[in-house]
Amino acid sequence: MSQMDARAFKDKQRAAWSAAAAGWEKWVDLFEQGGHTMSSRMVDLAQVAAGSSVLDIASGPGDPGLVAADRVGPTGRVTLTDISADMIDVARRRAAKRGLDHVDFQVTDAEGVDCAGELYDAVTSRWGFMFFPDRPAAIAASKAALRPGGRFVAAVWAAPAKAPLIGVAPMTIMKALDLTPPPAGTPGVFALADPAPFVGELRAAGFSSVEVEEVEIAFPFDSAAMFVEFMRDIAAPFNAMLAGETEARRQEIWDLVATAVSDLADDNGALTTPNVSLVVSATA
Repeated sequence: MSQMDARAFKDKQRAAWSAAAAGWEKWVDLFEQGGHTMSSRMVDLAQVAAGSSVLDIASGPGDPGLVAADRVGPTGRVTLTDISADMIDVARRRAAKRGLDHVDFQVTDAEGVDCAGELYDAVTSRWGFMFFPDRPAAIAASKAALRPGGRFVAAVWAAPAKAPLIGVAPMTIMKALDLTPPPAGTPGVFALADPAPFVGELRAAGFSSVEVEEVEIAFPFDSAAMFVEFMRDIAAPFNAMLAGETEARRQEIWDLVATAVSDLADDNGALTTPNVSLVVSATA
């Protein structure tokens, strides 16, 4: 993307995620029943311990940064960042509720983090890097924020076939709108389902020991209807795809999503299908 295109893209992302912030605050406790599996693994791979300093990029409503804050304790330091001030407000309220006084917050894109002259022991980002329009710049900023030997850990989604619950909404919406898949490299949920470009960019930026592993995650949705309500509330990229449709047409398409996701339900109607996410880790 050109600099101007990237700026416009970020402006749209900021507006979309801000619009979804209330939905995330509504659903985050339920979502984290599954998401915590990934956050815990990321914090392990980042070698976070008592007293560590951690920078979390694209924190959204707060994780895995808040999991890291539990791990580092009051002698550590955690900075949560997000492009959306509304998302940061959600994260701030969650941190306050848990008494995490050693957490600070920045409203910034991935490239604009202010380290205030102090380097971090770890940089984490859960399901953020696939949305960045200038991923090499975000990687460079992450490396610049790390002390030598510091750890970088980012989660991205595997291909839709391996993450069916994550893939059902975008695949159904794209089919209903007769949209072709975006060109390779376009930011989006599955932009790094093949992690090879990401791995190459990390190595080009000077990271070593770059590794990729799979983590299975199950989310506790009791029914297809519950899942669709969740998606309508929080899924900024999918709602953006439907923004130009009438309310009646949007409802029709979400009904199609409900029908499609019902195929993944167990005999009790619950959605217990595991979804695979990739964790990319590296050393600065």
